[in-house]
Amino acid sequence: MSEECDLKIMAIREDEKGEISDLKKENRKLYGQISNLMVEQEDLKEQVNNLKKKLEEEYKKYRDECDARKLLVADVNDLRYQQEDYIASKNAALMNQDTEEDPVIMKIALQKSREAETAATKRLNEMIANYGDVIPRRDFEMLEAKFKELEEKYEISQQDFRKMQAEYKIETQLVQFLTTVKILIARLDAVNFTVLQLEERVNGALPDTTSNVTDSNKADTEALLSRIEELTTLVEIMNSTVIVLEEKLVALEADTTDMTSKVENETNETESDQGGYV
Repeated sequence: MSEECDLKIMAIREDEKGEISDLKKENRKLYGQISNLMVEQEDLKEQVNNLKKKLEEEYKKYRDECDARKLLVADVNDLRYQQEDYIASKNAALMNQDTEEDPVIMKIALQKSREAETAATKRLNEMIANYGDVIPRRDFEMLEAKFKELEEKYEISQQDFRKMQAEYKIETQLVQFLTTVKILIARLDAVNFTVLQLEERVNGALPDTTSNVTDSNKADTEALLSRIEELTTLVEIMNSTVIVLEEKLVALEADTTDMTSKVENETNETESDQGGYV
């Protein structure tokens, strides 16, 4: 019976060694994935910051371009009005002259034309100097779309990171639990071994006949029986502890399932919100 128990205990230990080895490998794998996610998260943060700066610069250029266009339209309108006034004054002068053109009117018209030409040339040079390097709206919209795409990727990476962090926490608790169970089993084996030794000692201490029992043997036998009772009580307590730990394992597995479902629901809700936003 003792050999069968030892074989069963050894088999359980071998199974636990395999499970603990698999859990350690999975733990290392999760560590690596978390490190990669953290590096990717830092890269995405840096890209987002760079895109924010570029977006601010492009938006400023876009506003400058809009202002430049407004000023240019105003200048074009002014030139058109000046041209219309010049044509109207020229027509009026032609209608009022009899045989030859009035030199005064021609001088005034020439002066007005030169002033208008000077103002238009000055305005055109200012436009070329100030707004010659303004970017088009198409590039601005392209950068804005890329920025939104990177923001969505960043949110997805955050969700994956939280999910991996929760799984890592659960795996750590599971490893601690299995370690505790292993320690309790080792202590239980030691107690069982001690009980067997005490039983052998009791059997060796008992005499063949009651007439040969001495006071010393009685005292040793009673002490050994008391020790056996204490160890039996300890075994019962440890068995109760193992049952409690098994219940905790079931509760931990239930918590793992609930947490995984919660993270998946949050991921689905976020994807739905992003789809509705697009």
